[in-house]
Amino acid sequence: FAWASGVIYAFVTNKYVVFESKSLNRATVFREELSFLLARMFSGLVIEVLGLELLTSWGLTYSIFGIKGAVAKLTVCVLSGFSNYAFSKLVVFKK
Repeated sequence: FAWASGVIYAFVTNKYVVFESKSLNRATVFREELSFLLARMFSGLVIEVLGLELLTSWGLTYSIFGIKGAVAKLTVCVLSGFSNYAFSKLVVFKK
C-alpha cells in the first residue's frame, strides 16, 4: 500500500509539477501511467534490489552510523533517483 501510494503521488506530481504534462487525453494519460509504473518497477527491482545485492556481494558493505551496507544502499538510491528522472524525462513525459 505504501509503495503504491508513493508511486501514485509521484506520478501526479511529476506529471503536473515537474514535467508540466497537461494532457488529459485518455490514451496519453494511460500511456504515461503505464510507462511510469513500468519504469518505477524496473528501478525498484533491477536497481534497488538486484543492484544492492550486487554491490554487497562485491564487498561494498561499509557502514554509516553503524548500519552495515549503508554505502551500497545510498549508492543504489542515488542511481535509482537518477534513472527515475531520466525515464520520466526521456520516455514517460517526453514532449
